[in-house]
Amino acid sequence: MLGRDPIQEGPILGAPRHPRAPVAELAPTPEAPAAPAWKPAEPRARRRRWLGSAFTLALLALLGLNWSAAVTGRGTPPAALVSSLEQAVNALRGPPRIGLQIGHLDAAAMPRELAKLRTSTGATAGGLEEVQVNHAVVRALAARLRQDGFTVDVFDATVPRHYRADLVLAVHADASVDPSREGYKSAHFLPLRNGRDPLLKLDVDRAMLARSPLGDDDRNVSLDMLEYYAFNARRFRHAVARSTPALIVELGYLSNARDRAYLERPQRAAQALADGVVAYLHDVKRIPAGDPKPASEQASAPAAAP
Repeated sequence: MLGRDPIQEGPILGAPRHPRAPVAELAPTPEAPAAPAWKPAEPRARRRRWLGSAFTLALLALLGLNWSAAVTGRGTPPAALVSSLEQAVNALRGPPRIGLQIGHLDAAAMPRELAKLRTSTGATAGGLEEVQVNHAVVRALAARLRQDGFTVDVFDATVPRHYRADLVLAVHADASVDPSREGYKSAHFLPLRNGRDPLLKLDVDRAMLARSPLGDDDRNVSLDMLEYYAFNARRFRHAVARSTPALIVELGYLSNARDRAYLERPQRAAQALADGVVAYLHDVKRIPAGDPKPASEQASAPAAAP
């Protein structure tokens, strides 16, 4: 069931765009919470000041605790010390910032340095266009992540210049002339851009393969995925910064009947991706353990007694 585009509460992050016709979208399911209007990212200079302040505070706290331990003879448990420093740094950094790219959206408006991709409008099969699916999943995923208290930027095929965040997901779907081909796959950029890309892939892959009916299609990862333009900061200005972990996901095949039936209900893919994001943020100590609970646990938790 198709409907009108529901994600236009505010401008999509990135360079100015030509006016667009509404993008057809999969109808949202009732459980999808409304997403607030987009807010612009903090300037990089302010972010650097915050991180500098966080480092100074953490260093002073460490020196103060060591001095106290030396004077009183009572040491502080290392785990408690590390945890307190992590909490101080995360508090100063603010909520995690997550970038979500709607694959192929507004490809015709890409900047000159990416002009050769202006005709890359995505796959079509079974009466669905890939950009519809990408759009629907990103909308649902953004709503879930915002509900958990994260800051979410949504952008189209053009990534904002030198974009920085805690992580980026580029959301795509696939198609093949072979209708039996099915499954999920993902890739980070090669050569490796930073040490956290593989961990992001591991956590998101685990969540998708455990919480969706999609098979593992890793053997069909393409060179275009491994050299995805949006992650190629050495070559393009409109790309994710090298220090920001980033992953491109292909959520299944529109040309496969079972995959297509799954993708026609974007809430399910959004929930699995959200669980992978939360798992990654836990693993890098960006959010406290158990907060927020993965979406699948929230859905299964018993209601509180009145």
